[in-house]
Amino acid sequence: MSTKAKESVKSLPLANVLQDLAILRASGMEIPQALTSPMHPVPPTPELNSSSVSTSYEFIRYSRGAIKLQHSGKVEVEGQRIEEIRTKYETLCNVLRAHIPPQE
Repeated sequence: MSTKAKESVKSLPLANVLQDLAILRASGMEIPQALTSPMHPVPPTPELNSSSVSTSYEFIRYSRGAIKLQHSGKVEVEGQRIEEIRTKYETLCNVLRAHIPPQE
């Protein structure tokens, strides 16, 4: 990945996300309730709560996996490898363009 692309991508501030989730949890509000319109409230049901809990666990599992992957350094290693391959490919294309005349 080029440095320009790295600079333009900003990750979510983890502390702010965790703080927001903690506030939702402390208020006793479920995430689906927070996302519904005040004009059309959704009454809580056992199915909604069960679905919300399972969705929350799935979100947490994926989030932990993403954080673990980010801290492992594997993403940077793969990015460097891809960048090296891209550079070699561009060099090869330039050499071929220089030595092979365009066909009409």
